[in-house]
Amino acid sequence: MPAVLEILAEVKAATSRLRLEGAAFAPLDDEDLMQAQRLYADIAGDIAAGAAANAGEIAWRSRPDLGYAGLAQRTGARTAESLVQQLTGSTGREAATLVRVGKVMHEAELVPPTPEGDTATAEAAAPPWDGTGTAWLAPVGRAVAAGRLPVVAADAIRTGLGTPSETVTIAMLTAAAERLVAEAAGLNADQLLKRARAVRDEIDAEGIAVREAQRHSQRYFRVFR
Repeated sequence: MPAVLEILAEVKAATSRLRLEGAAFAPLDDEDLMQAQRLYADIAGDIAAGAAANAGEIAWRSRPDLGYAGLAQRTGARTAESLVQQLTGSTGREAATLVRVGKVMHEAELVPPTPEGDTATAEAAAPPWDGTGTAWLAPVGRAVAAGRLPVVAADAIRTGLGTPSETVTIAMLTAAAERLVAEAAGLNADQLLKRARAVRDEIDAEGIAVREAQRHSQRYFRVFR
């Protein structure tokens, strides 16, 4: 059995020992009860990060250039997101989040870290965005892999920062991503999304009206589709 599967089997066996009935928590005082919730979140976060990395590999093996030889296509799932949803029993939105963040994590492994504060080198090293990849989110992917950033928080940063434009370079977004990772510890995912959007507005004031119109259209689509 591959080492990673052995570890997962051990984790599954350990988590099966957790008592799930509410009566198990009734004897806890308030502090212990809240600590238990934090520990559950920490455990879930570690598992979600591993699941995202796995989903990223599924996406790589299901990439469009493989055609019908791709993993998802061979299983009849059509897309990586559909395959992850089938394997996990999750919602489509949850599966898509795992795949998106997994792709960010995989790409982060290929992007060398930029020395802290060396924006000039980052600007010189970063080519113009060709419409593919998310190189500016490398700090986010590394933080998820290191257990410092939850998967949902990573996706919030990705959504809030957006993509490069004529006035916003990859290096600018990379610096913004690093800043948001540093600020993330005290914020939940909803707060981090708002913060990421505010940071994008700071570095791209000209695009505020366009982004607001896009968000309005997306809200309209969700309500009336």
